[in-house]
Amino acid sequence: MYEQAVAIVQPTDEELAWLFADTYETTPVAQGFGVFKASELNEIGIQTSRALAKAINNGRLRKIAYGIYACRSANQQVVRAISLGGRISCLSACKLYGLWVPDCSKFHILARRGEVKAKANILVHSQRNRPSLLVPSPLEAVKQVLRFHDAETGLIVLDSALNKGFLSNEEVPALIRGLPERKQKVLSRATGLAQSGLETRVRNFLISERVSVRPQVEIPTVGRVDMVAGESLIVECNGDAFHSSKEQRNRDYLRIQRARLLGYETVSLSYEQIFHRWEETKAYLRALIRQRKHLKKPIPLTK
Repeated sequence: MYEQAVAIVQPTDEELAWLFADTYETTPVAQGFGVFKASELNEIGIQTSRALAKAINNGRLRKIAYGIYACRSANQQVVRAISLGGRISCLSACKLYGLWVPDCSKFHILARRGEVKAKANILVHSQRNRPSLLVPSPLEAVKQVLRFHDAETGLIVLDSALNKGFLSNEEVPALIRGLPERKQKVLSRATGLAQSGLETRVRNFLISERVSVRPQVEIPTVGRVDMVAGESLIVECNGDAFHSSKEQRNRDYLRIQRARLLGYETVSLSYEQIFHRWEETKAYLRALIRQRKHLKKPIPLTK
């Protein structure tokens, strides 16, 4: 996604005011990942400099930056970001909370401008001041993605956050307010119904092609499908982890047969097609749309 070894992203002061206003959770967020500011050590029973020295000597704690310590079980990605002089952020922070994120070979950190030296495979988002807390909350991590990344990436992460219950659909309008209108248009398509970013990407494309899409549709005798485009074009987005066994493939074939008897046509797309051969896949979907495959009325079930 990124061609340079390190990219420095510098939002305006107005963007920074929007981005960091009252969105961090309290210090237990960072403590949940095993990192502590010096002022927080008394909460884990270290109340004197002597006790701190003992904890470091016996390996209970280690100093990872000025005034910041990590316990033995600390999350290593969080520790890495702090050791580099920044804080874990954006897509990397979203991964901490189990959100579905697109392929990303870069490690995302937030840092004060000029404080993090260029290193391979690191994407630095910079700001005027050093981040006040050590780990962003799930909401803050999502907000960073919405600000710093393209609309589609933001939609994928936002859909995942909704699906996992980190925020509600009612919160979305306020969350995306203030972003460019074109980006808001895409982000407003989030429903939280997608089970993966594969579904979000395909659904977003079909909507962009002015095709109505219903996500997670229950079809009698067939079961639940990822989405139905138009009247009768089923689109299934099959991650290899869920459709690699012989038994699962046989179930998929049976579903396709049953759907066809009801007048539905099924398109099955793999992770490879959706994220590594996307231009070819979009051309294929456009061809189906031109052939009006999605407009055929399904056959009503007869008793």
